[in-house]
Amino acid sequence: MRKTPAKRVEMRATQGSVKTMDESEKQEEKEQTPDPTFVIESPYGPVSVDMKAYADAKMAANKLMPKQPRTNMFDSKMFTFLNAPKTQRDSRYWKGQLGALMKMHLDQYLTPEFTVSEEFSIEDGIIRPCMYDTIPLQGKQRARIMVIGTRFYESKADPQLRFILISSVDGDGDHRITIHVPVGHEMKNERYDFNNFINQLEDDFYENGPLNEAFFDLKYNFIQRDANIDALLAWDPKVKEMLWKDIITFQKAMPKLQKLGLANSRGVILAG
Repeated sequence: MRKTPAKRVEMRATQGSVKTMDESEKQEEKEQTPDPTFVIESPYGPVSVDMKAYADAKMAANKLMPKQPRTNMFDSKMFTFLNAPKTQRDSRYWKGQLGALMKMHLDQYLTPEFTVSEEFSIEDGIIRPCMYDTIPLQGKQRARIMVIGTRFYESKADPQLRFILISSVDGDGDHRITIHVPVGHEMKNERYDFNNFINQLEDDFYENGPLNEAFFDLKYNFIQRDANIDALLAWDPKVKEMLWKDIITFQKAMPKLQKLGLANSRGVILAG
């Protein structure tokens, strides 16, 4: 019976020591925290400066200032060059070697009527040179293409006819071409219709591009042509027409068929 009060006294003593420790820690923390106020001597006497009050006042003043709009370097250059507040965008990608060949043909397609007024690449807000590569063609021919970069194009005949082309590579290695044209401007002449530009580019590629009269595999890698091939094959006009229709023209539909999950390969066996 006498042990119970002793336990109560011990608990009170323990609680008292904890309380004393907490007060001691608070005192130490208070001593370690620097005082934001200090006094300087001036010709007019001592002046007290409170840095915390100064920081709070500065933060409050910044909140009252009107926020400046953040400008994107590319957007600023684009709208200035096109002389328009809005643009219309079109984009398309092609896989692997086909995309590289499409970029090569793009230069040839535009050369007759358009010139490059500026060429650059923007990385982390810094203007840098474009990235180029050299690709193999039929035989020993080579071609240089812009893989990554931006070009500002303007018409040789009408400098007001302008557009912007962006060459890029997607994360999976597909080559992409993107064009920006100004909204509200007439973007059409006898040869080019920029409301349908990429479709026109593809059509011209298959009619006049590097695959025309070339030997290549299903991944568009060029194959060395045997010097005796003309003597070995009878190039009947009907056979040539059939090959062009069933193989070369079919290439245009292959990317769309693949996207739809349909069969996108075709072969022809010549026997005789």
